[in-house]
Amino acid sequence: MRIKSSLVRNLLWGAAAVALVVIVYGFRTGVRIRSAETAPRAEGLVLVDPAGVPVSLESMAGRIVVVNLWASWCGYCRMEIPSLNDLHHSYREQGVVVLGVNLEEGGRDELMARILDLGIDYPVVRPAGPLSGPFAGGSALPHTWIVDRQGRVRASHSGYASGRSLEKAVVNLLRED
Repeated sequence: MRIKSSLVRNLLWGAAAVALVVIVYGFRTGVRIRSAETAPRAEGLVLVDPAGVPVSLESMAGRIVVVNLWASWCGYCRMEIPSLNDLHHSYREQGVVVLGVNLEEGGRDELMARILDLGIDYPVVRPAGPLSGPFAGGSALPHTWIVDRQGRVRASHSGYASGRSLEKAVVNLLRED
């Protein structure tokens, strides 16, 4: 009897610990905007589209750019795709660009197959070299940065970001202009 009650007690403590981790992690899904005065410039991100054509954040000046680092094998990355699609469709007319940065190797056909398979509606690019500048810290997937109209990285979020928190951050930046 004693072993059984000890086992039950340990299982309950384990379940409580898991619940606590889930609750704490849930609070981390929000994206916080930093002040324009302390935000670094969005430099050091060299990208190419699936055809190999260079893409730069500088070419998107005057727009709010949501940069999302992802891979198809990343479960949380896949979970974010519907919210990123919604953000893309809801705010592109207001000058918001959602840009997926895929980290997987492979050719153009493989990347296009992933995009179609996952139902991604926003532009997807790949890094042309190592991530640097304010983007160098994107080692965890997914990782999302939000660049304001002046080219400053106003938000950086490592891990899953809820659609609601991404939209709130974008709306706050839209209101600034």
